[in-house]
Amino acid sequence: MPEISATAFVPAPAAELRQIVREGTGLPTLAPHVLEVEPQSDGSTRWSVLLNGSRVGWTQREATGSDQRLVFAQTQGDFDSLAVTWTFAPDCTGTLVGLSIAFHLGIDGLAPLLDPIWAQSLRAHADLLLSALAPAKETP
Repeated sequence: MPEISATAFVPAPAAELRQIVREGTGLPTLAPHVLEVEPQSDGSTRWSVLLNGSRVGWTQREATGSDQRLVFAQTQGDFDSLAVTWTFAPDCTGTLVGLSIAFHLGIDGLAPLLDPIWAQSLRAHADLLLSALAPAKETP
């Protein structure tokens, strides 16, 4: 299963960033490519984002969590499988935030062609999410 990873230093406390990521609902105002993050009645969250100009969606549920790590797994959506891991490493001036996304498209015959394209799109998605967290502390 292909996996991409990205990290960024964010000048905000880890607990605040973790809460923003866990709730997710403020992310569309921070990252314009995130069209919608909507909590569902069963405790999952439905995401809709633009990747390479196409609307892609999935529903995810928190699989595990701690003060320094959140793991989400897709329960349904456009990927055959999707696993998202956020890490939060605090220091005295902010937090090193990591985001890893592992995915499987479910189109094995075309994987050699499609996986690199989707990996690049998901890497851009991760970079945009991480950069969007920097001003998150200033958002009401």
